[in-house]
Amino acid sequence: MKTPREILIQRHRSADARLDALRREVVAEYVVAPQSTAESDHAPGFNAASVALKLWRELILPCRGLWLGLGAAWLVIVAAHFVVPDSENSRAMAATKQIQSSPAIMAAVKEQKIWMIQMLEPATPPTASAIVPGPRSARRIELVVA
Repeated sequence: MKTPREILIQRHRSADARLDALRREVVAEYVVAPQSTAESDHAPGFNAASVALKLWRELILPCRGLWLGLGAAWLVIVAAHFVVPDSENSRAMAATKQIQSSPAIMAAVKEQKIWMIQMLEPATPPTASAIVPGPRSARRIELVVA
């Protein structure tokens, strides 16, 4: 009795010759392609056009959707910049100037500076008169029974 493997090999034996011919054609294309006249005429080195073409193929083309989305986002940002009137911006700037020149704010800033100076002063060392507890064995334990 034949195994399933032997049956499959016998059934597909006729395809071996066709696969070998196809393999030879593909390998021949890759062997002949690097010896084309366009590549053999130029010496290897830095070519700005080939670098630009390679960047275009590897950075721009694979991510076309991403680049289109970024471009659309920038167009929306630029359009929003031109649509918003400048009067709102000037009002906001005037309001900040009024707030900055307010005497109450200036007094608060001076007070904050004083607090900062007080906080950054070196701390005074602890006094030596602090009570230092003795060893545990010297302590008395008092029990209160109710």
